[in-house]
Amino acid sequence: MRGDGPGHLVAHWSALHALFCGATAEAIGLYLRAARVHRAHGHHAAHLTCLFQLAMAQTYDGRRDDALKACARVVEMAGQHGERWNKASALWVSGLPHFHLGRLGSAVDAANGALERILDTLGVHSRTQVVSWLHTHGAPRV
Repeated sequence: MRGDGPGHLVAHWSALHALFCGATAEAIGLYLRAARVHRAHGHHAAHLTCLFQLAMAQTYDGRRDDALKACARVVEMAGQHGERWNKASALWVSGLPHFHLGRLGSAVDAANGALERILDTLGVHSRTQVVSWLHTHGAPRV
């Protein structure tokens, strides 16, 4: 890692821990640090994973527009590299800020987009999770 050592890996895993512990602001800072190093070293998959996880932290830190931008970036970059798993994950995660912003139709589209791109248990679970929230909130089409 040429001078960075394992610091970006520690930052990435620490960010995930902070996110799941509810320390969203801390997670955001750690994700941004890890993403810079992943990108600098050409670790495309790790960079994309870091960014969609960053979007989860941003969503629950109240920075929903930033989360949508991060997800859009992942979708764009994943498309350039033919990477489907992170693209599907970013679509799933983008359903979260749409849901919290009251954009239920966009959240449904995001959930369906995730399912269309990855038909495995993760894709099915992710869509089911978002759609269940939407259904309980009276989304117009689920």
